[in-house]
Amino acid sequence: MPPLAVTVTAAFDRKAKIVRRGATGFFTKGPEYNLGKAVDLGALFTQALRAEAGAMGFKVADGADGWQLQGTIKDVYLESKQIP
Repeated sequence: MPPLAVTVTAAFDRKAKIVRRGATGFFTKGPEYNLGKAVDLGALFTQALRAEAGAMGFKVADGADGWQLQGTIKDVYLESKQIP
């Protein structure tokens, strides 16, 4: 099996709330949070995908030889809904 190179970058608005209040319903006044500036989601996803690729039998590589798996995180959020 050819080696697999994995690279994920993060291009979302780092000032945006990572947890947002739900859009509809009674209980939408939940907390809102920002993602810490030191957290690099692209690097975290790259590390996780490399680990899983190795577990699936792929030889993980950093070079251009073999397969390339690349992606960009453009938006990330969770909606918060309070349960009474």
